[in-house]
Parts: sequence; C-alpha cells; structure tokens
Amino acid sequence: MKWLLVALATLVVAARANRLSHTYDLPSLHIFANQEFLIRNTPTVLTCRVLPGWRFSQLSDVFWLRDGQRLETGDHTEYVTSADNTTLTITSIKHFVEGEFQCQGWIMEVVLSNAQTVDANLISPPLKLRKARITKFEKTKDITIFARPGSVARLPCLGLPDVVPGPPEIFFERENLNETLGSSAGNSRFLSSTSGMQIAMVQPSDAGRYLCIVRNEFTRQERKATTAVELKVVTNNDPENARMPPERMEVTYPEGRLSSMERPIQLEVVHNNQILIECVVKNAKITWSRVNRTLLVGTAEDSRIRQVFGNLKIKDLQPADAGIYVCKGQSLFNEKDLEMRNLYVLQDEVLVYYEVIVHQPSDVVLFLTQATVDRSWEISCYAQNLRYEIPMVFVNSTPLIDAVERMGIPTVTNFYTNPINVTMMSRNNFSGTVQCISRPAMEEAEIYGMGLERGRSKNYYVLPDDERNTGAIIRGPTNMTVVEGETVEMICRIKRVLLRHWKKESENIKLNNWRVKLLPSNSLQIKNRLGGSRDDERAPLKCGPQDSENK
Repeated sequence: MKWLLVALATLVVAARANRLSHTYDLPSLHIFANQEFLIRNTPTVLTCRVLPGWRFSQLSDVFWLRDGQRLETGDHTEYVTSADNTTLTITSIKHFVEGEFQCQGWIMEVVLSNAQTVDANLISPPLKLRKARITKFEKTKDITIFARPGSVARLPCLGLPDVVPGPPEIFFERENLNETLGSSAGNSRFLSSTSGMQIAMVQPSDAGRYLCIVRNEFTRQERKATTAVELKVVTNNDPENARMPPERMEVTYPEGRLSSMERPIQLEVVHNNQILIECVVKNAKITWSRVNRTLLVGTAEDSRIRQVFGNLKIKDLQPADAGIYVCKGQSLFNEKDLEMRNLYVLQDEVLVYYEVIVHQPSDVVLFLTQATVDRSWEISCYAQNLRYEIPMVFVNSTPLIDAVERMGIPTVTNFYTNPINVTMMSRNNFSGTVQCISRPAMEEAEIYGMGLERGRSKNYYVLPDDERNTGAIIRGPTNMTVVEGETVEMICRIKRVLLRHWKKESENIKLNNWRVKLLPSNSLQIKNRLGGSRDDERAPLKCGPQDSENK
C-alpha cells in the first residue's frame, strides 16, 4: 500500500480594512415540542435545535430556562434531560410546571455569509406551555327566559368552566330529549356562540329546560351544567302574557353591557379563525357597519362575511378585519302611527359597538447600525403583532440592560417600550451576538392558535474590522499522512475572510472540481484517487492572510 504525504498550499487572504464593524445574520435556536399543551399521563418532550438552512458543526453547552430563570433539573423530578441537555422531558403537569421555556447554548463553527466561521452563544425564543384542562361548571341558580313566538331567544351558558385551549365548543341539550342543539350539524334555527345559544323564530314547542354542554376540542373532554335554563314561550292566550312588559325595541344581547365608540366591547380572536358577533334586539331591523371602513355583507352560505339572524359572522379572519363594528337596530313600528309609537316604542334606534382584535403570531425586526463619524451604535428592536408586550434584547446571551455597559456609554435609552431603542458610544471594538426576541402572542389574552404559543427572534453577529490582520488565524493546517485513495480535509480557520484562494507553490489551485473542493469553512478537501499525480505527494504547508505576520 502506498502512503502519500499531502501538504497544504499557502492560503492567501485579501482582507479589506475598515474601522467600522460589520453585522452578519445568525441562525436561531428553536424548541420543538411533541405536543402543544401539557397533558395528563403523557410526557411533553422539548428538543432544542438549530433551525434548518445553516451550516454549523454542533450544538453544545445547552441548558434550559423557565420564566427567565435557569432550570436546575436535578432539583425537580418533573424534568428529565438527555445526556447532552438538548432534550427536556416534562413528566408531570402540576400547575407550577406551566410557563415560558427557553434553551440556551453554543452553536459551534457557524458559517457566516462571508464564509467565516464563528461560535455563537444564543437563546431561543420562548415557548409558552399550559396545561390542557376543562374544569367543572360553577354552581348557579336556575333561570327562566321568556320569549314570544317568532322572536329570537338567547339562552346563556352560566358558570362556564375554565377551558384550555379555548374557546370551547358549546351546545345545549333539552331535558328528556336525546338531541344536541346548536352544533354545526344540527338544526339551523339553533345557533351556538362562545357563551350561549340563540333560538330563531321561537315556537311554542321550543319551551322546556335546557342544559349547557361544554367540550374541550383539544382533549375532547366534556362537562355538562348541573343547573338548567328554562325557556317559556308566552302566547297571547297565556296567563303570563299579562305580566310581561309591553313590546318595544330592546337589546336582549349583549344585555346590560353599555358600549360606545370610545368604549366598545372587545372581542379577542385568532387569525384565520371565525367569529360570531352577537346582536339580539327585539322588534328591530338589524344592520351592520364598520367605523371608517366599508363593510360588504353577503347573503350566500359560503360568504366570508354574512349576517346570520341579527348576528355578524366572519370566516377566515385576516388582520384587515380588525376594527370597530356597529350593530344598528331600527324600530319595526311605523313612525306615523303615533298611538303605536307612544305605547310601545321608547327610541328610534339602538347602537351596539364591538371592537374586533385579530391576534397572529408575533415577529421581530432588528436594526443594528454604527455611525461612520463617531462609531456610535444604534439598536432598535421592534416586536410585531403585539399590543402590550415589549420585546427582549440580548447581547452575548445577556439582557441588554445588563450588557449595555460592556458595549459602550449609553446616550439614549428606551428599554421598556416597543420598539426598544438604544444609542450608545462604542467603548471598544465590540464583537459578539445581538438578539431581538418577541414574546408569545398568547401572553396578551386567553387566546390559543397555531404559532401564538411561541415568540420569534432575529440574530446578528457583530465583527469589527481592524486596520491590521493581526491574529487572523484561529487554527492552521498540520502535516497529514493518508492512504492513497482516501479523502483528506486540510483545516484553516480564519477570523475574517472577504476574498480568498488557495495556492500551491505560488500557483492558484483550481477549486470546486470533483477532486479538489473548497468547503464553506475555508478548509480544502482533496479526494486522492488511485494512481494520482505525484505532484500532490509532497508540498510545504502554510496558512495565513496575505501580507500578514500571522502565517
């Protein structure tokens, strides 16, 4: 067997010197979960990984955080980690296990856009985990709802249980009848919402006692109310008719909730879901409109926006659907009929204001710039799709408020608003990672949907450009002995590379052919075929930037 001594040719690096630093995109750590919620008797497995699309060598020194504090797994039997700490298994679903989980670790030898490799210490965006549950109904008293034939009756679902994730599916059951009412596949006269059920065109046969049933759509668990809602349909011949108030235009739902343009009733909904905006007004014609927007209401079943009885139903919600909606009830009585007007009608119209808030997964925008004159830094971190929560900024995995003194002297600071804006004078040639991380949209309301449980991050690596290429070599090549026919990789890791090529005895080596290939890490890979040229057998090895003392 023939042994070959393969040597590296001189690596010549042409580096442009610049006093300003440069920023490069970095990958993001991401927590993958086997399930969206914590479930009894089913362990939740979290895995910390680098999002696909990046070249790097390995993920090391990983540890976990919950609600911003390092998680010492040895102190809690509810947490079990893998040997390399990249996997966290939650075996219990006690309440204190809920929270925001993050992982932190070193991504080794990340290949930047300039082909340079760096080691980056990063923190993942938070993943909010909650226990999937459905509690029992709260105890309430039986109530009675009176309605006249032909009107719309609304049955409330009282004592609603706490359901995660929500909103739950709600339907009703009549006592002594094995029939569910209000479900999507049921009778169209019965329309369920997130807090009750409407019965359109009430008939005497609808009278009876109704029990509310709530279903957790994630776990498929159900709870049935222990107290009933009784519906009484009052006809003209009914003795109850004399005790009922005169017919007039009156808001049945939302009952007792005053609203105005300045203080509308807020409805929190999720992007791509649907919503039913309820408005029940007796003896009135109902129309809908939007404030400062045109509202096109369809009549077909497949219309995205259509009026169902007096309610407004919107499917496939988009961010553009957010805004203030107005339910307008106009009296059905003839204004010229003074006798009828004086007897029954107290007002001409009623207005109910709703504000629809559409939630979607949060995102971030990070601006990181350095002034050419005084080399001051400007950092701006903006969290998108959040109304109240502010983003987080980390420098080398340290919160910005703690790391700012290491970077320079702050002249303008704004740590507690969205966006976070900081301007500082650079103290030295800062080098390292800067991260802008958003919080989960789930933090802002009791809403649940795809992507709302986690934040997002934007990461940069800052590299200063020195006027001299001193200390550019991180790891140089060494002599290697390989067997003829094997593949060899000659390593040369450099801090800064803008232009590069390999030379052998002052002549450029032709790269990226089947036998000689330049790797993203700047290393040279040679496939040493059998019977190869003897020119490759021996050559002096050097690795270093051009005109550098560090060769």
